[in-house]
Amino acid sequence: MSSQGSEKQSDAKFCFVISPIGADGSETRQHADIVYNCIIQPGCEASDQSEVLFRCERGDHKTAPGKITDQIYEDILTADLIIAVLTESNPNVYYELAVAQAAAKRVILLLQKGFAAPFDIKDHRIIYYDFDPSSIFHRTYAKQLRAAINSLESRRPRPIVPFAPHLTPLGDPMQLIGARATEAEPDAIRIVSEAKKFIRLMGYSMHGWTMNDDFKRAMNRSAPNLRDGIYALLAHPSNETLRGSMKNNEAYLAAKEMIQNSAGLWRGLLAGLGENSFDRFHIRLNEKNTMGYQILMSEREGILVPYLVSRDTARSPYIYIKSESPYFEVISDEFMHIWSTSSDYAAARALTAVGGNESISSAKRP
Repeated sequence: MSSQGSEKQSDAKFCFVISPIGADGSETRQHADIVYNCIIQPGCEASDQSEVLFRCERGDHKTAPGKITDQIYEDILTADLIIAVLTESNPNVYYELAVAQAAAKRVILLLQKGFAAPFDIKDHRIIYYDFDPSSIFHRTYAKQLRAAINSLESRRPRPIVPFAPHLTPLGDPMQLIGARATEAEPDAIRIVSEAKKFIRLMGYSMHGWTMNDDFKRAMNRSAPNLRDGIYALLAHPSNETLRGSMKNNEAYLAAKEMIQNSAGLWRGLLAGLGENSFDRFHIRLNEKNTMGYQILMSEREGILVPYLVSRDTARSPYIYIKSESPYFEVISDEFMHIWSTSSDYAAARALTAVGGNESISSAKRP
């Protein structure tokens, strides 16, 4: 595979195929393979750069050791798209489809012509197919599938459980809450590594990240490829909201000292990102607003750690969110509001005060 092809494949979203499979050589397996090879797989391919490429996989394609049902449920819950083949009314297919719908996954249904859809799903998006040689040759149903995928990609509504819109979807990111912020470190580093458009960071000092070698390596890998760049929003040493967020004066003085050094530490990390770092990395210092959370986010997901008076950040709980969550938009708006009220001049002045003479380039809005 060419390097360009490998890059496209690595950017592909994941489509899990729920399907009757049957034993090797059975009519069920032959039918499933034709649907997969002649309709699903070509339908998931992108015909031009405007379309999103999907990497599709069926349950029997798994080669990793482990319990296959556990792997199937994990794939359903992590997939970006579900395609379910309803032909033969296989009970396993309907069970797995119910799991996908409970998780509010985007689903496209396939059903062979001549079979009736059950009452509970007859109003859902269904592509009726056959194996007419002309249709297979012209990829008629693969094109219908691609059109359905493009329609879903263009709308991106908030995920809802179709049979009970008032319920929280199974595995919804708003419900993923961890006990300690330190447990979120692998996810935070992965978020930085996988970011395509931007990385946003907000916190009083974000001191710990400047000392984390894995984090710095992830930043070095991501920075040159980000469309919009990296945005770090730190507290200005004069920000008096810090005092009220500390449990005593001793903690306040220690935090203030850390904040006074933080711009210099981030400046050091910035210098390690290469010659164009000032064009790719923007710092602003917040002089007046309260920071309710430490935030690390990309365009797709984020980690939030609330600032609590009773305990330090490392021992605070964390919240993991995806861009589909309404909470993601709220946090994005919070970041943008504080960013817009923090000045580049203040950032440049503070950076100069801790040992540098360079000024920060004018930062655009992320």
